[in-house]
Amino acid sequence: MEASPTEVDITKLTNDLINIDDVIDIHDVHIWCISVGKPSISAHILSNNPQKTLEKATEICKKFGVFHSTIQVEDNTQRRRPSFQVCTHTYNNTIH
Repeated sequence: MEASPTEVDITKLTNDLINIDDVIDIHDVHIWCISVGKPSISAHILSNNPQKTLEKATEICKKFGVFHSTIQVEDNTQRRRPSFQVCTHTYNNTIH
């Protein structure tokens, strides 16, 4: 059964993610646990340095005991391109 994992400090985890260098915004964050001891996270992160952000975010998730992570890093440096898509999953930085 899916549930929020009690063993993960969600506030601290999201604060650590937002404090990664070059991160502008974090949104559409979901943390859940499908089975005992296997927390999962999905998140969208807007960054000026996507590769470094993804590496650091993955390290942070592991530090918090997250078993599986899906992190979409949006490259803020590409905003000037006509093909850049603004994420529509923002909910005033609501953590789900």
